[in-house]
Amino acid sequence: MMNKTLLTAVAAGFLMSTSLAQLPFSYKMDSTSFNALQLEGGMTQVRLADLNKDGHLDIVSIGDHGSPYVNTNQHGISVFFGNSTGTGWSLYQNGGFGYGGCAVGDINNDGNQDIAYSLHHDYSSTDFGDQLIEAAVGDGTGMNWTPWDDGLAGNGESWGMFGTDLGDYNNDGWLDIGSNSFGSGQGIHMYKNNSNGTWTQSYSFGNGNTGKYLQFGDIDGDGNLDFVAPNFQGATFFGNGNGSFSLKAFGLPSLPNSSQTPYGDVCLYDIDNDGDDEFAFTYKNNTTGIAGIYVYSWDRNAQQWNNMSTGLPTSSTDMFNLARLADIDMDGYADLLTSSDIADEFQIWKGNGGTSWTKVAGIKMTKLIGVQDVVVADIDHSGYPDILVCYTYLGGGVFNPTTYNQYRLLMDQTTASSVAATVLYPGGGECWRSGSVRFINWTSAVPAGHASTATIEYSLTGNGGPWINIATNVPNTGSYQWTVPMSVTSTNCFIRVTITDNVTSNTALATNGFAFNMGCTNSTTGIIEELSGGVSIFPNPASGSATVSVPSELIPTSGLNYKIYDAMGKLVAGSTVYHVETTISCDQLSKGIYFMELYSEKQTARLKFIVN
Repeated sequence: MMNKTLLTAVAAGFLMSTSLAQLPFSYKMDSTSFNALQLEGGMTQVRLADLNKDGHLDIVSIGDHGSPYVNTNQHGISVFFGNSTGTGWSLYQNGGFGYGGCAVGDINNDGNQDIAYSLHHDYSSTDFGDQLIEAAVGDGTGMNWTPWDDGLAGNGESWGMFGTDLGDYNNDGWLDIGSNSFGSGQGIHMYKNNSNGTWTQSYSFGNGNTGKYLQFGDIDGDGNLDFVAPNFQGATFFGNGNGSFSLKAFGLPSLPNSSQTPYGDVCLYDIDNDGDDEFAFTYKNNTTGIAGIYVYSWDRNAQQWNNMSTGLPTSSTDMFNLARLADIDMDGYADLLTSSDIADEFQIWKGNGGTSWTKVAGIKMTKLIGVQDVVVADIDHSGYPDILVCYTYLGGGVFNPTTYNQYRLLMDQTTASSVAATVLYPGGGECWRSGSVRFINWTSAVPAGHASTATIEYSLTGNGGPWINIATNVPNTGSYQWTVPMSVTSTNCFIRVTITDNVTSNTALATNGFAFNMGCTNSTTGIIEELSGGVSIFPNPASGSATVSVPSELIPTSGLNYKIYDAMGKLVAGSTVYHVETTISCDQLSKGIYFMELYSEKQTARLKFIVN
């Protein structure tokens, strides 16, 4: 009897409107909306969040490389307030401190968005910016901030802190702070939220140089947050659920015998839709001089990293300093965002679930030196994500070359004519521990100019309900911070998001594609062996018929049973696969998105496909 379990292409969510599929990578690019902010060249971390609770995403950053007030007008917390059109951004700044990294979330659980940030220098003379790591709570306006920072940056940080993220790494219902330094030898620092405005360092690592960013995620699917942050000793840290972490790097590219990190940018994202995150990063071999972009997946049984980078570029002359993952074309698979200095391009590489990557877009950005940060979200409610790029370019004249940063907003060219919704996270297979903070993410299509709200529910007994309320008529911003109930234990959990067009009263419903686990100690897929690829369905989109392909060694004598569900979770077809390739008829299936589950006693495969 086979002991391998097959898990491929779990749908990240499903669309209630079948028009939102396979969008070409085509964008309108805007920069003039951001001319109110003067930016020197240098590292910058940018976030998108609804700070003033009006249902529109805002752009958040702090300081600038020369600030406060040195060759720039940027200072303190800078917010471009949005109006969901992608234009007409309104700038507001508060504070007298310089540049660094930032993260946004509700750190005191009062329902308002707050901010954590790390500073390269603590030059401010007031409590609002006089520490290298800061936290400040908001009042729901996005303009006024109150320090909530006692105990932060009290463990040897002397300068150079930067990359910042928020996550509940000890599962106690309060967001904690992670911060790292770059070029200063201050290392990585984790601070636990004590829920009363004070913080306690629970973990630190290294005193050598690091790269730019730090991000929380769940690499091994155990429900404890892990993080990635480039350090010269490694970049992948696995959480133990108690505020401590362990470095696990076996299988990743080799590290140099020096204090310089070979890693540049880092990112966590679930590319194969199995409920846990893969690791994308830029890396330069300091011996050969070869730089490249890589994606690796963690094998929980072998306890090692496996390379999933087929097709991604390497070069001895180009400088890759960006590696970000997001589902850009909404086909259920993560795509990779990067940049090429030589080609002066911001690039999109299309993913297929982890077996290969293909370049599909190269967007020119004149005199590009590097991309400092990228954030992806559906700003205009078209149903497709937009891309905000902060990049550095060479300006000035021949005799006074100077670097500057500039925002470029890439807006997709889809116009929504009706309401639609997609749940992005959870997608299926995740482990959410009792009492922990998690973020529910979705995207939606709403006709231009129409206000909308979201209602969020969960089910413990499958995608047919019954449904239990989480939040009613909250701003439709694509993200909701939720504390998992202490009393919930189920492996058959679903999230449902209902989008309401407040002008027409039309609604759209969406749930995640497959079950996830709440109240767990391990993920629903945590005890099985994962295989990358192997099972596929083609053509996708299909019409008339489609072919299911399964490697012969994965088909037991009794065959693989399969069931097909429509977007509402209704069973519409089913049979058994005995051969390497099996043709299924789509004649009786309406146009739309479907989920196929193949299974036997010891294995499960999940596929998403579209019928045109």
